[in-house]
Amino acid sequence: MPVSASSPATQNRLTAARDATPVEGGYEAASDEPWLRLNVDELRPSGKWIRLVYRASFLDPLTRPLLRLVSADGHAQDGFLPGPLHGRGVWIGFIPKNTAEILISPVSVPGLFGFDIEKCEIFARNRVLRRAFRGSREKTLAWLSAKMRGMDIEAMEEMTYALCHEPLANYQNWRRRRWRPFEIDGIDTPRFDWREGVHIRLAVPLRAGGRRDLAKLIARLEAQPYPNWSVAAVTAENDRRERAALKAAARGRLFFIEPDASVGEIARGLAPDALIGRCGERDEPAEITFAVLAEAARQRPDWSAVYGDEDRVDRRGLHSEPRLKPDWSPLFQATTNYLGAAVFARTDALSRSPATAALFADPDTPISEVFDIGREKTGHVRRILLSRATSDAAAPTGQSTSVVPVYRGGDPANPTPLATVVIPTRDRLDLLRACVESLAGGSCELIVVDNGSVEPATLAWLLEMESRPGIRVLRRPGRFNFSALCNDGAAMARSDILIFLNNDTVALKPDWLDPLVALAREPGVGAVGAKLLFPSGRVQHAGVVIGLVGRAGHVFWGHGSDDAGYLGAISAAREVSAVTAACLAVSREKFAAVGGFDAENLPIEVNDVDLCLRLREKGWVNIYTPECQLIHRESESRTRVSHHSKVYARERAYFTERWSGAMRDDPYFHPALSLFSTRPSLA
Repeated sequence: MPVSASSPATQNRLTAARDATPVEGGYEAASDEPWLRLNVDELRPSGKWIRLVYRASFLDPLTRPLLRLVSADGHAQDGFLPGPLHGRGVWIGFIPKNTAEILISPVSVPGLFGFDIEKCEIFARNRVLRRAFRGSREKTLAWLSAKMRGMDIEAMEEMTYALCHEPLANYQNWRRRRWRPFEIDGIDTPRFDWREGVHIRLAVPLRAGGRRDLAKLIARLEAQPYPNWSVAAVTAENDRRERAALKAAARGRLFFIEPDASVGEIARGLAPDALIGRCGERDEPAEITFAVLAEAARQRPDWSAVYGDEDRVDRRGLHSEPRLKPDWSPLFQATTNYLGAAVFARTDALSRSPATAALFADPDTPISEVFDIGREKTGHVRRILLSRATSDAAAPTGQSTSVVPVYRGGDPANPTPLATVVIPTRDRLDLLRACVESLAGGSCELIVVDNGSVEPATLAWLLEMESRPGIRVLRRPGRFNFSALCNDGAAMARSDILIFLNNDTVALKPDWLDPLVALAREPGVGAVGAKLLFPSGRVQHAGVVIGLVGRAGHVFWGHGSDDAGYLGAISAAREVSAVTAACLAVSREKFAAVGGFDAENLPIEVNDVDLCLRLREKGWVNIYTPECQLIHRESESRTRVSHHSKVYARERAYFTERWSGAMRDDPYFHPALSLFSTRPSLA
């Protein structure tokens, strides 16, 4: 049984440390980083593995709790706990020997929050190994190899990766261990008087013979702790006796609408700020659905539409196929319909829709066919709000359709090139020649920034290139500084669009430039990245997630070239937090507005991610597009450096301090997904 919020064990485990004040039912945060102290001295956890089971209120915006281990000399080591999607989270981790204090920051916004500890226990080494081996044999063997070679830091990383992700296929068992019921008199105490909350109405298409399922649905809704709701059944059948019986069972919460009626009829009698959603009669709204929607509507009255996450449920009650969605991503929605069925709109937003009641009520109809969601202020509640019945739910195809105008070729009457391609290089003529030759035919100028090549063949080839129109060679010998080389090349550009390209890439199509330029020209777009493939054909880059496998990582790394990816994300143009500079397009004006690459603090490592995040700070959105594809040999042109090498320690430390908030919560990567796997997995 879960430990209640008033349990002495729970109370003794946590004390307020900074910017957190105990209040009835939880705490109040005075900042976006309140800290609680975890009291486990009697366990003597230093130098041991521990298993931590914790709970957070369903009414708090879901995020990854921040874990801070403070050593005796005051050095802080930060990490992230999994976002407790179903109310409960589980973390297994190692506590260094010199740890003097363990702190947790459960939320990332000021205000009331609920958080407590159910269990904290020493996790024996043999249990760690067994669990790791079940999680990833490959990573466990890599841990053993690193351990045998005395590479303790690398070994710890491999073990953490093995422990901290679970395949999406294991969702039912993962969910069972983390699910807890809503506790209205405990950790989930309402934040306001629910009698004053918005009304929430579900539109349900009633199929022939579906009255029994409708009755079951209403019975399930009766278990909702939030009281202010109703159901509009959309049906052409008119059996008055059965309708009366269903209405009586629903105690006045049910009424019927003809299929050809307007959407406005579904909203009959509701205030403009009410929320209206859709649900099949065999689908199952979660117990928490109306409560978290009401709280979100109260906190964000500017949201005209709000959506949640989904999974599937069969007749045995087994859950599968979680759809853990990114925050609002209009381009991604236009290419994949990732929003699915769990979408709720304000009455005033739906009043502008010409759709019929039947079209709106069908949960398999893309919401974009019902009303122009792109015109609305749309928010995301990071909770499973709806479990679709497996036989009824229509699986999204994951196939993308281009919604971006593609500009092809240049204007012969205008000598200004379509784009300027900047390629830093040093020797490795085999790579550079293949790269440059693959770009032939594009309407672009080429600037090769030579970082001190010495091989005669390379020098001769560069001299030959300088004699060709549209190609310039900029010589910048000296210590390798990727950021400075790119900045110097950009300063020479004659076009409005810059494309930074690694010398170990090869374009696969003559029109590779067009989708990059079309997107980079959009006023609201910052950086644009391409789909990069290894020579084997597997995915090397399909967007960057902040916080993944360290500071930032390539999600979908290693997938097959034709894989659609989780939610169809590999095959769709979509918003991302960052893209790699191995192929990155950006307008010259926006590049200059953020000061280009940071040559002082980030000469080599994660400078591309930093650039993208600074573009995002200015309000521009970064985009990944699969319409541009290149082969990338990934750093074959320079020596690989160990992830833990001291060579770039200063750069990594700078990035971590500068972007700690972004690492905690990438808006395009759900907090219940693991940061320890490039293949989307459960945390």
